[in-house]
Parts: sequence; C-alpha cells; structure tokens
Amino acid sequence: MNLSTFPNLEEIVVEGHFINCLVLAGCSRLRKIHASNNLLRAVVFPHRAPEIEDILLTNNNFCEQNLSSFTRFPRLHRLFLGTDNAARIRQGIYNRWYGSLIHLLTLTRLQELDINATDINSGLKFLPTGDLIFFTFGDKGRNNARVNILRTEIEDYLALEEGETMEQ
Repeated sequence: MNLSTFPNLEEIVVEGHFINCLVLAGCSRLRKIHASNNLLRAVVFPHRAPEIEDILLTNNNFCEQNLSSFTRFPRLHRLFLGTDNAARIRQGIYNRWYGSLIHLLTLTRLQELDINATDINSGLKFLPTGDLIFFTFGDKGRNNARVNILRTEIEDYLALEEGETMEQ
C-alpha cells in the first residue's frame, strides 16, 4: 500500500487487513501510524517526520531488522513492535525485530514499548526510562524468542542485595 502521494496525511489506521508493505515516504506530517494485525513485512517510513508520536505495528510479519529506523522520531511516545497472538506465532507469523535497544537511546519521550516475542536481546541499560510507564517483553509462546535474555537480565538485577550492582 503506497501512501507517499498523501503529503498532508497526519494519521494512518490500517488494521486487520492482509497488506504486506506500507510506503509512507512522502508523508512528512505523520503523527500516528497504527498498522497492527496485518501481514506487514516492511514499512518505508518518511525520511523526515519529526511529529510522529505513535508507531503501532503489533502482530505483523516483519523481516529481520534492528531498531535503527526509529532513531529519527525523537517525539515518539508509543512504539509497539511485538507479537502477542499465539496462533500467529505457531504459524511462523511474527515480527522479527532483533538486536539492541541502544537505537532507542534518543527517544526520551518514550512512554510505552512493546517488544513481545522479538529477538531484541540487549541494550536494556540504554532504554530511556524517565517517561516509560508501560514496557512489555514476554515470549508469548515463542519459546526461542531472544527477548527472554532481557527478562533474565532484569530478574538477576531484582535478585541483587541492597547496595549491590550488576557490575559486582
């Protein structure tokens, strides 16, 4: 679905369809992208869209990629990249984001983050938590999801005695 010829588009809501590609290259005024529950393999984001606050891409089928494409959206409040639909996961349909959270370091306005069932497995210390009120990162039945490494890291951190740090 190519919407690049809609330069004044501020919100896109396309959920529950079978689209596999979304092209938003010319949409520099976008504030919200809601495209969950499709079969998206890729989204071509606008090169410059400084007003984007919401990117909701839950339950799609994204190809393997890291989070670097989100660094250009400094006003991002909500970023939902996970998969929480167990039936889709059993069929091999899930979002394949991987790597480190370091790419989100500059997203200091981030309030909600969903990376369920992804292969994002590092960089927890780089996640800006000042405004973060919702963070979900379970495997949702995808037992080999590398996001479980983050859960283990947090469990280890919470098990520390008072005054200890992870570095000790």
